[in-house]
Amino acid sequence: MALLERVHLALRSTRGAAVAVARINPGTGKLIFAGVGNISGQIYSPSAGRRHLVSVNGTAGHEFQRIREFTYDWPPDALLVLHSDGLNSSTGLEPYPDWPCMTPV
Repeated sequence: MALLERVHLALRSTRGAAVAVARINPGTGKLIFAGVGNISGQIYSPSAGRRHLVSVNGTAGHEFQRIREFTYDWPPDALLVLHSDGLNSSTGLEPYPDWPCMTPV
């Protein structure tokens, strides 16, 4: 994604960062995602379940594999959750079954 490349270049004079960009198009039912570093992402949907997103290894502003975009289905009842360091990679919304995105239709 062009935006992620621009962020990478802007971070060159810093310690770098973990960065992710997501573009949701409800009209087509698609989410396009690109991440670099320790970014964890999930799509939650009562109708489609839970889907993990892929982020490539590296540090924006320093070094990483080429930027890769991944396309995922985006159901109308979906919720996107992204986080970086500080939360366990197994952290999820399962402890909150009453949230609308966790209740099957």
